[in-house]
Amino acid sequence: MRFFLDTADPDEARRVRDWGLLDGALVRPDAALGAGKEYRRLIADVAQVSDGPLLATVSAGDAKAMYKEGRELHKLGKAVVIRVPMSREGLRVVRLLNDDQIATDVGLVFTA
Repeated sequence: MRFFLDTADPDEARRVRDWGLLDGALVRPDAALGAGKEYRRLIADVAQVSDGPLLATVSAGDAKAMYKEGRELHKLGKAVVIRVPMSREGLRVVRLLNDDQIATDVGLVFTA
């Protein structure tokens, strides 16, 4: 089993890492905003704590903006994985980022 921490607090990530339970982390723009932190700075800070993947969620809604944002977020750390929503636009961005050899994750997958 692997543990991924959904966090907006690098200190929380350090505590969980010290317990031996941090396999990766998820950072969301809405969580950063709620914590009063700048999103890109938060990604860079949490990426330094975790040795595992850091899932960074794009906030843009259209494919062109998601792609651009994904490329920018990828530069914040070698373990940054770009998380896109499950939509036509999101899947298009997965293909484009894959062509650039940037790891992706698709979130918000629901079934009836």
